Amino acid sequence: MTVADFYKIVRRMIAAIGDLHLSTYLPPEFIAWQSRKGFFLPFDITYARGKAYVSANHSKEPALVTGSELVGLNGQSIELLTSYLFDYIIADHNRKTTKYNTLSHHFPQYYHAYYDQPEWFEVEIVSGGKRKTVQVKAVSWSEIEQNRLRQAVPPRPISPFQVMHSHKPLSSQFFPDESTAVLQIKSFSDALIRRNGQVYERFIDSTFGEIAKRRIQHLIIDIRGNRGGSSGNGAYLFSHLTAHPFTVNQSMEAKSIPVKYWDFSDVKDSEGKPVVLREEDFTRTKQGTYQIKEYSTLKPVNPKANHFANQV
Repeated sequence: MTVADFYKIVRRMIAAIGDLHLSTYLPPEFIAWQSRKGFFLPFDITYARGKAYVSANHSKEPALVTGSELVGLNGQSIELLTSYLFDYIIADHNRKTTKYNTLSHHFPQYYHAYYDQPEWFEVEIVSGGKRKTVQVKAVSWSEIEQNRLRQAVPPRPISPFQVMHSHKPLSSQFFPDESTAVLQIKSFSDALIRRNGQVYERFIDSTFGEIAKRRIQHLIIDIRGNRGGSSGNGAYLFSHLTAHPFTVNQSMEAKSIPVKYWDFSDVKDSEGKPVVLREEDFTRTKQGTYQIKEYSTLKPVNPKANHFANQV
């Protein structure tokens, strides 16, 4: 069995669990070799309402017009291909929205890794109301990346103000004429935020203090690309947006005590000490599970005094 074959088995098993905190990766050497030697589907696709559309053409075939609907590849319908690739995409509760979003960004890679690696593609598309089949040659990943750079165009302004790009995980902008603020949170990871010279709670407090001072009426919170991070940071943000106390989790429970995998974990508390699970920390439920008595995310969180009460 090859590394790639074994990886497919493990990846499908991990994806079936439906927990985005779990993942598995190919060895870096294999990925580097794949990028150098592999040949891929020569266009990007974007999903909308369950259908796939050509969003960028990296081939020399002019018939692959941007916006064409992709209906088949090498004799296989896009519906069956999508369903097949879904089995290898890790998503919380196996949400289809997450899986569609993943394929919209990485369809050529997923097709190459989990389905097939042909030298040529027979592509069925619908363009201008007409169904047609075109033959396109697979291309190297470097060629795809070069073509993306050539096709890149600066974004068109879509509002009276233009949000400035920041390399920092946390940034904010204020537009007095529109009484609008934009809060960008690229990550909730404390480690990543600290590496960029920022402190999450201090930044959030300062930003909402400025929002109150400027009497901002409209707040845009931009979390595009944010994959999560440290526990509590989402709740800390929400405490600036609500007038009512809330809890993050209503309950947390385990099927058995002791939790068998816990000895192999490195979960630590806020002081950096290993978290120990003891039977006396749990209550046995009528269903036979064990519900934890105390945990940080079970405690009520109070709203901040200067919480934002206008339009988000």
